[in-house]
Amino acid sequence: MELNEEQLKKLKELELECLKVFISLCEENDLRWCLAGGSLLGAVRHQGFIPWDDDIDLIMPRRDYDVLCRLKMPEHYFLQCLKTEPACGILFAKLMNTDTVFIESSRRHMDIHHGVSVDIFPVDYYPDHVLPDMVCWGMHRLMHYRMRSLYADAHEIRPFLRKVCIELCMSASKLILPDAQRALIRYEQKLRHTKKSSKVIITGGAYGRKDIYEISWLGYCRKALFEGIPVNIPVRFDEILRQTYGDYMTLPPAEERKGHHFAEVFHA
Repeated sequence: MELNEEQLKKLKELELECLKVFISLCEENDLRWCLAGGSLLGAVRHQGFIPWDDDIDLIMPRRDYDVLCRLKMPEHYFLQCLKTEPACGILFAKLMNTDTVFIESSRRHMDIHHGVSVDIFPVDYYPDHVLPDMVCWGMHRLMHYRMRSLYADAHEIRPFLRKVCIELCMSASKLILPDAQRALIRYEQKLRHTKKSSKVIITGGAYGRKDIYEISWLGYCRKALFEGIPVNIPVRFDEILRQTYGDYMTLPPAEERKGHHFAEVFHA
């Protein structure tokens, strides 16, 4: 189901509380982080949520991400990741309010924690040279499709031909990697030992090769406001947003202004 206006407002309020908890954890433990994806665009263009968007995306260097995954969470919060819940089927983390229920349609069949959350993506080194790039990208896409294959009806709203291609890729990933949980855990371990380079990638991100950045783009952060909350954004946010969205200050056509999360159940 799509959320109505009142539900969407409540969802955003709860996500902002998750964001505040995340920021406190990072400040207490000296962890680096910043906004990413649609949340970065929202902070720059709207000083908060994109009006029709419904989530918060954050990124952290792998080393800081791994520290976060080992921390004890505050009462009423749970950090869902491969370390804390191996069956979650994601290569990133969700800081989740356990007093809420938010069952995403694509994960409705999974016996895992379901609650309102913010998404936290690790940033890993990515090869500079062509041949290692090809190998790394091939593995990255294989894991992407294996992860997506765990979701129910993950691509039912896609155009038909694209849906067929995605279904074929997911089927191939199942043949190559029959044990998804084991494959995801081993891949995450491998990422921790990637050689340093001048490029990085947002692991688990949704934008394909647009998620590969020059490391200098993320080297320093500045403060911005997100719904009145001081947040970190990359100093070179313009390069990141132009690579991801093109002319990002221009609003998309009205028919494209839609949220992308569908919930089977939501109550708080």
